[in-house]
Amino acid sequence: TACVYASLILFDDGLEVSDENIRKVLDAANIKVETYWPGLFASAIKNKGLPSLIADSCKGGGGGGGAAANEAVTGDAGDKKEEAKKEEEEESEKESSKAAGDLFGGGGGDDSSAESEEEDSDSD
Repeated sequence: TACVYASLILFDDGLEVSDENIRKVLDAANIKVETYWPGLFASAIKNKGLPSLIADSCKGGGGGGGAAANEAVTGDAGDKKEEAKKEEEEESEKESSKAAGDLFGGGGGDDSSAESEEEDSDSD
């Protein structure tokens, strides 16, 4: 980060962002870094330009999305999403019913208790 700040200072002051100038700023601030860092920063800035590097750093990562892009090309994305959503909803309903038992008459509990109640009422 010290090389980043040194580079920004040089750029802001309108000075050349070079290996030598970065080292001068770091030395003046009494900051020690590995000897290769100022050169790496200077060459990166020389190749791309500091404004471009700053703008590109705000764009975020490019990971993920490969499968979604492939599905969009083949047209399978919508069908698969709908199927997955329906399956999730069904599983969620089953789990909820099991968890609640027959508390609200959802039929998620054990049916043997209902059958035994019917048998008791028939014997009356």
